[in-house]
Order: sequence, then structure tokens, then C-alpha cells
Amino acid sequence: MKLVIRHFTYMVKILGSWLLLASTAHAENLYNAASGDLVFPVITVDENTSYSGSFTLVSEEPLIWAANVIEPISAESRTAAVYDPATATLWVPEINVQGSLISLRFNLTDNCDAAVCLEPDLASVQENGRGGSAVFTTVLSSASTFTCSSCHAMSETDGFASDGFRRPRHSLLNSTRRATYKNGIFDKMLDAVNVCVTEWMNATAWTEADTDWINLLNWLDDQSTVTTADPLLIDVVAPPDDLTGGDVSNGRELFNTRCIVCHGFDGAGTQLAPLITGIGLPTDYIARRIRTSGPPDSVAYDGLVEGVMPFWGADRLSDGELVDYSCLCSIRGGCRYRHGWGRPDEFGCNGLQQYQCQDRSERYPE
Repeated sequence: MKLVIRHFTYMVKILGSWLLLASTAHAENLYNAASGDLVFPVITVDENTSYSGSFTLVSEEPLIWAANVIEPISAESRTAAVYDPATATLWVPEINVQGSLISLRFNLTDNCDAAVCLEPDLASVQENGRGGSAVFTTVLSSASTFTCSSCHAMSETDGFASDGFRRPRHSLLNSTRRATYKNGIFDKMLDAVNVCVTEWMNATAWTEADTDWINLLNWLDDQSTVTTADPLLIDVVAPPDDLTGGDVSNGRELFNTRCIVCHGFDGAGTQLAPLITGIGLPTDYIARRIRTSGPPDSVAYDGLVEGVMPFWGADRLSDGELVDYSCLCSIRGGCRYRHGWGRPDEFGCNGLQQYQCQDRSERYPE
């Protein structure tokens, strides 16, 4: 608690020590580290009266913000600041501070020239765990390097996230508004999430009372754009019997917009997944792992064989794309140059096990 209060007290003196994630989609309370401004998208006065407000920092000792703009609005928000006229205080239930959530109370004072002046009551600061965005992007267990964001984007356009990548699982936008999960097996989202948490992330299952789960659920739900969303169908499908005829160039392009998230550019490997290209893996092995990797005893998916890599369903990677990708990864003794693979378009993939490189100093081990 003392650490959080100290961060709050000196947030203006050490710019950047506060990082508040703001989004107009879910009206998150915002502190602007560059300007020192506070923005509360929704301030509730009573059941019929709400305002939005922005406040300018006018004093560092003591910390005081002066109202800059106060406008009436018609809106509701889970994180709305609540004004209590009886005590002349403003309760803010959630602010994101360096990935952690705190709540606190502001006293309305007359210590500035504005109509409304806010002075924080540091004794009221409460720690509420790390924010949902932090839960989404950080590991849950030392036994795995996967995060929620390894397999899911928050939103997608035509199947691709804003970073240009497609992940093995669907985006989580509106996921809290579905009636069922994991092909209708679960009615509660928590049960579905715990499949990922325990089977792929090697962490302990969450309970309804876990702070990480509560904050992740709130963060996801705050960004919903619909009241109800259709359930998803996720099929575990076998790879095609015929894996010949793949296109290496297309396989490389596919790799660097999909598999790159875990395996890195050109499959060089990262902390999430190992080197996968240039070592001559059999095409049937590659295709099988892509389609059926996962715990054989999964409580949600039938047909998984082994492996920690999340499988790719046909709706996320077509059979044709699978063939091209398998072709790329089956090449043995390949070479990479500073700007990519050595003329991969000159080589076919029917029965090919090896091709020669111009620069053997950069040749992969055979």
C-alpha cells in the first residue's frame, strides 16, 4: 500500500511512472502523464444526472486538479466516478497505474480558482490487483511462456489483428456476451478460460474470486460492442492426406503473418517456441502438429495427440495454406540472408529434402 501511495504522490514529478490505459470504447479513467491532466468520461451525480469531466493539474504540493471542462452526458460506465454531495467527495473505483488497478477518493476543495477542485485522499487508496490488459499480456505461470495474447487478439479485421498477425484462436471481442463456450460444452466463460489456463499455460485454474480473473473479465466486457454474440465452433480436423505441391514462397509469407507470433521471423525461434525452419522436419509431422497439437486428455477438444503448441483449426488456416507452410518447414539445410530466404521461389516441394544455398556460411545445420 505504501508503495502505491508513494507512486501516486510523486506521479507528476516522475513522468511516466503512471501509465493509464484509456479507451473511448469502455470509458476508462485517464491520467495523462505528459500534461498531468485527469479525465473522467463518466461522473455520476444521481440516477438521472451524469457528467464527463477533465481536470488540469494546478499544484504538486499538495496535489490539486482544477476542473477544465464539465459537460452533461447521458451515459453509464462500470468505472464511473461517483460524486457524493453529502461528503463533497468523488469516488473513483478504478484507475490503471503501471498495469495495476487502484481506487481512491478525491475531496472537493476550494484550493483553486476553478468551480471544482480535486485533492486526492491518499489514505483512501486501495490496491485491486493488476489490470485486465496486464493479465491479458503477461504469463500466468513460470511453467509456460504463453499469455492470452499469444493465441488471441483483442479484436480483428478480416481475421487479422492490428499488428498484422493472425493467431490460432479467434479474437476475444464480445467473448463475454456468448451464451456457450468451447463448442457448447461450457455455459460459463470461466470454465472455458480455465481450459487455456490449465492445458496450455500450465497454471492453476482460476476461481470466481480470483482478482486476475475478475479484472480480465471486466476488461474484456468493457470493450464489448454487442449485447449478445454467437457461440463459436472450433473443430479439430485432420491434415489432408496429400501434402505435396506446396509453394515455399507462399509458405514463408504465411509463416511471417501467423506463426511469427511464437516462432519468430522466418521461424528462427523465440522464448515462446523453437527454431522450426531449415531443419528438414517431415511434412506429415508438421501438418499433424499444426492440426492436432494439444493435450490428448483435453476436457474440451477431441482428437489432440500431443504437444504444447495450440492447434490451428481449418477456419484459421486452410488446407492449402497448411500445405504451403509444411513445405517451407520441411526444407532441410536452407539458408537465410539478411533480407530473407535465398530464392525460395526457385524450388519446388515434391519430395524435396534439401536445396543448395549461395552462402554456406549462413546455412542451417543439416
